[in-house]
Amino acid sequence: MDLEPAWHRVMYEPLLEKLGKCNVLFFLIISSSEFHFTILAFHKLEQKWRHYNPLKSLGTRKQERRIDIAHHIVNIVEENT
Repeated sequence: MDLEPAWHRVMYEPLLEKLGKCNVLFFLIISSSEFHFTILAFHKLEQKWRHYNPLKSLGTRKQERRIDIAHHIVNIVEENT
C-alpha cells in the first residue's frame, strides 16, 4: 500500500500553499559545535536572498563556512523551483 499520495495531499500541498503566501522565508543555519546560528532569508517580492549573522565579529574562516552553507541552501531551493 502506497501512503505517499495521501501524505502529499495532507501535508505537502497545504504547506506549499501557505509558503506561497509568505513574503519572506527564513532558513535557520545552526552550528552545534559553536553554539551559534545564522539566518538565511528569501525576500520573495524583491527576489533576493540575504544572510544574517548576529555575530559578525567571528573570524573569517568561521563566517566563510556559514556563507558556504547558505549558498548551498540557495542552490538546492533554486534548482527545485
